[in-house]
Amino acid sequence: MHEFELIEDSVLTALTPLKAEGVKALSAYAGQLEGEALELMDLAGRFPCVYVAAGGLTSETANKTDTIDTSVVVVIGDKNVRGGDKAARGDGQSPGVYLLLERVKTLLHRQRIIPGFLPLVRQREYPALYQPAQGVCVFMAVYATRCMK
Repeated sequence: MHEFELIEDSVLTALTPLKAEGVKALSAYAGQLEGEALELMDLAGRFPCVYVAAGGLTSETANKTDTIDTSVVVVIGDKNVRGGDKAARGDGQSPGVYLLLERVKTLLHRQRIIPGFLPLVRQREYPALYQPAQGVCVFMAVYATRCMK
């Protein structure tokens, strides 16, 4: 199994509790939020969602030790950032991107979830697509880890 597949599968398993909290889609990212024909309102129908994609991987060899540094990107989408009950145009049901970011952080940050790798460490969170008037808010969270073989 390639490291990317191991990382994505391990992170998805760790994030499984989000399904019980109302996340509609939890899977490896395969371009679900891309495409020329994809309209903003089509995106909102997929929310709340969490997608996982392995990031860059660098490998160094010193003597008999291979050191692998890698990251995982978590894509979080919902209709608003603060949740349906707090949003001006809320639907009363969406958890909101901020709450999902916090839940992901609780499940991943400083957690040893990938066999053979050090605990994941949160590096960055940022908005990728933010159009609350259309009910589309997508944020990214980047976590890093390392393995020595």
